[in-house]
Formats: sequence, structure tokens, C-alpha cells
Amino acid sequence: MKAMQEGLTPQQICDHFYNIHKSIYEWFNIDFDRFGRTTNPHQVELTQDLFLQLHSNGYTSTDTVDQLHCSRCQRFLADRFVHGECPYCHFDDARGDQCDACSKLINAVELIKPRCHICGETPVVKPSRHLFIHLDKLSAEVEKHMNKQLDSNNHWSANAISIARSWIKGGLEKRCITRDLKWGVPVPLPEFQDKVFYVWFDAPVGYMSITKDLVGDAWTSWWKNPTEVELYNFVGKDNVAFHAVMFPASQIGARDNYTTVNHLCATEYLNY
Repeated sequence: MKAMQEGLTPQQICDHFYNIHKSIYEWFNIDFDRFGRTTNPHQVELTQDLFLQLHSNGYTSTDTVDQLHCSRCQRFLADRFVHGECPYCHFDDARGDQCDACSKLINAVELIKPRCHICGETPVVKPSRHLFIHLDKLSAEVEKHMNKQLDSNNHWSANAISIARSWIKGGLEKRCITRDLKWGVPVPLPEFQDKVFYVWFDAPVGYMSITKDLVGDAWTSWWKNPTEVELYNFVGKDNVAFHAVMFPASQIGARDNYTTVNHLCATEYLNY
């Protein structure tokens, strides 16, 4: 979206903001072992591996679903490409994947009075075939994982606990993990070669791929070693669901002894 607004390629916009962020941290004298990014060479490999593990273990399925399509822009509108009124709290600027006001995840077709974020046109509904992860089949294990962390007196902020519990209490459902876009990690199945993974399926894999970019094959001593490694996540309130539910569910469903989050600290929004 930002790349289109600036007349740049996605890679160029990533490079631009990566350098801005890097310079800010350097100005504050903040150092990293590796200030990484998900455009590193291992991201595609590890994301596709995680998906194929879930796929072979029976935690994915395909379905034809209704998608919003902009006739003027000639494209499907996913995530930030469409805005509208939240069907839950009625915030008037919710995105096609999430409402920042109530933290609910949304399917774009659920938006009230949707509008293309590029041209402002009202989109139409068209069918598209996609892949889903069955969070419903993993719900009990995700809840058990979270309760184990809380029973161990690990550090979870109050908002992280309340958001995660509200998700689980409401019942986890299967969730679409592919998008009709060109920029992203390609789906490693021939029948989905025109799709990429949803950003919040592959983004947390960046923690692992950046580690591999730094230490090579020794990355597994960090990310497949849950008895000796404690994982802390510091995130914004709007990213709690992905770190507390979606990514742990993917790791659990892969059945590959992944290190999952132990401590989850989330900040509130800064309103001014």
C-alpha cells in the first residue's frame, strides 16, 4: 500500500524504512546482535517449511470464499487495501483484516460500507480459492499452552491476558492464511502458485529466520529448544492475537518442538 502511494516497489519501500528505523536506533545507541528483516534469504524457506508441516499434519484446508474486488483498480482487496466500518464495535476506519479499536480480527467482506483504500471505490464481491489453518483443531492445545505460562507466573501484561482469553473464550475458527497479492512468501503448492501467505502467518517466522541469518544452522538451538530457552515478546496491543494465538498454534500444529512464547508484554495505544 505505502509503496503504491509513493510510486516505489515493495522492496524499495522496505529498504527505505529499514534504513530509517536502523538510523533511529543507532542515534539512541541501541545495539542489536542482528537488526534483521523478513526479506532475508531464509524467510521463504522457513515459512514454507512451517506451512508444509501443518499441511501434512492435517491442519490446513482449502475453500472458495467471497473476497472484495475493486473494479477500478482491477485487484482483490486484502487487509490494508480496504477500510470500512467494523461489524463489531462500529469503528469507522477498520481494516480488512483487523479493527484497531476493538482488536477483533475481521474478514474483509464483513466490513460495513467498505471502500478501496487506493481509489475510494466501493468494491464488489467475487469468489477466490484460499488456504486455511484450522485453529479450531488446535484450540485446546493453545489454551493449555497459555494457561501453562500463566500458571508458571511468567510475565504477561494484563491486556495480553485479556485479549488472548477473549479469543479463546469466543472459540477459535479456521483462518485464511493466503492472499491474492504478488508481494510476499509464495505458497509452495502448484494449485496456489498465484497466491502468497498472509503477512501474519509469515511475519513471526521472521524471528526464526533472522536468527538463522545470524547463526546459521545453530538457529534450532534457540527455536527448537523449549526446555532451555525462554522466549519474550514485546508487542503492540494490536499484535497480541498473532503472538498469543495464531503463531503458537502454527508452531504447535507443526509438531516439531518449536520454542513458543513464554512471556508476552503488550503496550497500549499512545493517544494524543
